[in-house]
Amino acid sequence: MLHRIFSLGFPILIVSVLHFAVFSPLVSHAQIRLNHEQLIPNVNIWKTPTLNDRFFIATTSVEEFLDMPQMPVAAEWGYSFYHLKDGALDGAGRVHHGGYPSPPENRSEALEVMKNYVLRTYVGDPDKPHPWCSMNGHYPYHHYAAQWGFDILCSEIGENINSYQMMIAFNRGAARQYHKPWCIDFSVWHGPGLTDYWPKKLWGDYSGPDYGHSVNLYRRTAFMVYMAGSNAWIAEAGVVNLFLHEYPQEKRELAIRYFDHDDHDAFTLSPLGEVLQELSDFSRTYPDIGIHYTPIGIVLDQYHGCYGGFEGPKPKAFSVFDYTSGDWMTWKLLDLFFPGGWVVSKEVGTLVAGPFGDVCDILLEDASDEVLASYPILILSGDIGFDDKFTKKLTGYVKNGGTLLLNSAYCEHLHPEGEEWKDQIGKIVQKVPLGKGVLLIYGPDHDIQACKTVIPRLLESLIPFEVRGKVQFLWNWKPHGWILTVINNEGVTKTFHEKPAIDQSKKQDVVVHYRGNDCGVKCKSLLPNTDLFFSEDKTIRFELPPGEVRIIEFLFDKSLF
Repeated sequence: MLHRIFSLGFPILIVSVLHFAVFSPLVSHAQIRLNHEQLIPNVNIWKTPTLNDRFFIATTSVEEFLDMPQMPVAAEWGYSFYHLKDGALDGAGRVHHGGYPSPPENRSEALEVMKNYVLRTYVGDPDKPHPWCSMNGHYPYHHYAAQWGFDILCSEIGENINSYQMMIAFNRGAARQYHKPWCIDFSVWHGPGLTDYWPKKLWGDYSGPDYGHSVNLYRRTAFMVYMAGSNAWIAEAGVVNLFLHEYPQEKRELAIRYFDHDDHDAFTLSPLGEVLQELSDFSRTYPDIGIHYTPIGIVLDQYHGCYGGFEGPKPKAFSVFDYTSGDWMTWKLLDLFFPGGWVVSKEVGTLVAGPFGDVCDILLEDASDEVLASYPILILSGDIGFDDKFTKKLTGYVKNGGTLLLNSAYCEHLHPEGEEWKDQIGKIVQKVPLGKGVLLIYGPDHDIQACKTVIPRLLESLIPFEVRGKVQFLWNWKPHGWILTVINNEGVTKTFHEKPAIDQSKKQDVVVHYRGNDCGVKCKSLLPNTDLFFSEDKTIRFELPPGEVRIIEFLFDKSLF
């Protein structure tokens, strides 16, 4: 059935369909070549500024590496705003007057109160020289920090923080949207304890070699962070827990800053230190890992204020406002990409095997035309504030070749006569050609179930490989190929003060299938550094033990380009 509607003055024909055309699972060399060259419409958007042009940084703090000890660093400001009030001190001795002086009437007011608190507490003088660094844990508020003038965007993960992948999707998305450098801080605190190998136990009863997170999780996370595009790994408390014994401060700091020392006998690295040494060696052996490929941009409303952790089954936006149906849509959509990541226990849920791989960045609705255009696929979620400018922006995105997954809840904002046909959509996906691109309309309102089947079909046209197995995986795009990172997060659990438990039965049989019509592509395992070959059916198969990481490079025959 055809429905004639009008959008911004021009007619559109909508055809109700259950399936929509994408590339065939069997992809020709010509399609691979054309596709590969156009997969990232604007590489400059995705290449965020760096803190270091030479190599990946392993350090104990950004201000130490930049040799700027007075640089404002807003550490854990989301948590501190909500939990440190009336002059309470944080771990660094900073005084906090967080919270709302009176209940905010709306989300805009709540965000303004939070902004004033952050600038007052961590910056002080608004004319203080830049750069300023935001390091937020627990709360995915990275975009807000960029809007408020912070120059370096950092996430704290580890500690008791939920989905690391989700935090990275917010962090990297904000960095790309506002063109900022970004990095990751890993806290070895886990519940009431942290990892400390020194016999003197610097933190007293909180210290212990088996306290904190597992070394296995530390390693999985470190390699994921490097491949995900972060420029730095900040080893929180690293001057202590990266070494087995106490050494002169200057020697420890020198080693941590660069991990490029020659005097290996001068000190003994701890298991955590050995992980960073391995990562540092890997980053120097393979400095060109391409660009982490995230073809899906999830666009949220400015006032999402989302968080699903400490607040239990009934989270509140900005810790005040009950979730709307749009908020729950965002919660469920992110849970679809990172299942179980909103609430973690015994390290389960910190890293997860998502159904699509780690293929999304999270943006806010103020993203520029250029930023939106750099993502082949956009998904809107939350209580988007539609106005003429934003509607024109979305229409231009599609007309210029983008694919917009549009929930039926938003149709009335894009089409004045949308109510006439919105209820007929149901769970059917409708394909709406518009210029060079397409709208894919799905429903019912604020329901994301259709995305489970739509997204895999879209990704087939972008990535000519299929990964099977209950594993986390990331794709990095290079001019003549891909790098695939595969992580088995199953079978490793850890409580606060005990050694980790590893269930060897949770090994995963991983299959990577190339959908091209001729093998024309070579593969090599970078981690571990071993030979790897395609079988006759253009497939590689390997077993991945629990908690292990494998990184594979695929190179197309250059004659294809």
